[in-house]
Amino acid sequence: MITLIHGENAYERDQQLATMLADIDASERHEGERLTTADIPQLLQGLSLFSAQHTPVITQLGDNKPVWTA
Repeated sequence: MITLIHGENAYERDQQLATMLADIDASERHEGERLTTADIPQLLQGLSLFSAQHTPVITQLGDNKPVWTA
């Protein structure tokens, strides 16, 4: 499942993310500005040997115009 949290209210976005991650043991955070189009599939498909859940969190992806438009 992919969940997109988007909107003008940064406080509400942060609260929604915190609520979603409260029940998850491990998450990976990535800055969208540093990602390439080749990185996205790897982040979404990658599995961890140490956790049953895989939860990558990508922030500010909209600021990376080449990746966002792809």
